[in-house]
Amino acid sequence: MGYFDGLAAASFKTDESGRTLYFPWGRYRPGYVVESAEQAERLRRALKRELIVALVSGFLILNVFGLWPSLALVAVYALWRYFRVKAETKGLARSTEKLTYAEAFANMAAANNWFFLFALAAASMAFVIASIWMVYRQPGDANAYLGLAFFGFCAIFSGLMLAAKARKGKTQP
Repeated sequence: MGYFDGLAAASFKTDESGRTLYFPWGRYRPGYVVESAEQAERLRRALKRELIVALVSGFLILNVFGLWPSLALVAVYALWRYFRVKAETKGLARSTEKLTYAEAFANMAAANNWFFLFALAAASMAFVIASIWMVYRQPGDANAYLGLAFFGFCAIFSGLMLAAKARKGKTQP
């Protein structure tokens, strides 16, 4: 499985009775009970496709048109996502369970292999080091500080996923 599979996996969990639950809004709203394995797979594929398109188009739009048009398109995307989630969950029963950060991290970690997680952590640390160097060389450059904050977050995030994968491995027979 790949990176986007891991991101999509964070929106799903299995409850105590073995039902698949879908959390399109993450831990902020209750989830939905998915009726079949086929429907769960359809939702996963659609979410993965959406994440890929959002990341690639967001990056391109930001670099071509700049910050303000990108922020306007985020509002359009949020509205589109609201109606898409409403349509794809129509008729699904609401779950009383909530998704926790720990469950989302565990699902993301389980969907990625060790090599990828280590590579993600190593790349994040390399960019942290490069950002520190930029801060040292250009102390007034806001991009250097933004890079340090962003890649520092990425390094912490990848470290937490490695820890979640290690914990999950210890609890399985």
